[in-house]
Amino acid sequence: MARVVEQSRPLYEQVAEHIRARVASGELRPGDKVPSQRELKEEFGIQTATANQAVALLKSWGVVETRVGSYTRVAEHPTGVPANGPRDHTARMLAGAPLYTEGETSRILEAASISTANVGTAVLQAAGLPTPDPEIPTETTQIIKRSRLMYREGRLTGSCTTWIPQFLVAQQPGGAEVIEQLTTPERIPGGTGRLLADLYGVEHTHDAYRVGLRQVPTALARELGVEPGSPLLWILATRFGGEYVLEVDEWFRFDDAVFG
Repeated sequence: MARVVEQSRPLYEQVAEHIRARVASGELRPGDKVPSQRELKEEFGIQTATANQAVALLKSWGVVETRVGSYTRVAEHPTGVPANGPRDHTARMLAGAPLYTEGETSRILEAASISTANVGTAVLQAAGLPTPDPEIPTETTQIIKRSRLMYREGRLTGSCTTWIPQFLVAQQPGGAEVIEQLTTPERIPGGTGRLLADLYGVEHTHDAYRVGLRQVPTALARELGVEPGSPLLWILATRFGGEYVLEVDEWFRFDDAVFG
């Protein structure tokens, strides 16, 4: 039986992502039959209603389709589906595809180099940076922050803030120019992960994820239109290129958002 273990996320969404991962990996190809609702129940130990929701979500993403009198199968063109978080952006980056599909947009709020004294512990730990002691100013360092709001079909779906250890960038030949690019509030073709992998001369190797509910910081809450301290789905995605931390993406997402 497959494991579905992220307690903070709906079971049907986790099941749907599991099937979508099979499609992305090539295990399931266009036209292939996808597991039936009965098979999903047996594989994941879920109820009929949950299986139905998972299939409905896959259809809404454009991953699967059902023709009259036939079974549910992988769509002929399943790649142009709405993103559901950092995994999708990673897949698009690796494929050299646009990070945003039709109907998806973003608005950059901030692109700057800031002190780690103003950054949360979870982000610093993920980036491999020490948590500074406020009584010892010399222990602080700089980190690059790129924050943006995410939209689909004109609807605000959440936010994503990319954090980049600045000292790693500064050590590389051409690092000063890349820092200038990263701290300019303009979209980076191919994404920051691709830019940094090229700078370090590495390839993206793996990601690490943390998922939970977190209170939205006050400044970001105003942009999202929620009360400061409101709990939202929080995803911390760390992208690695071998031993290098390429970037840490911190997502706040509305629960009903398909893209987030």
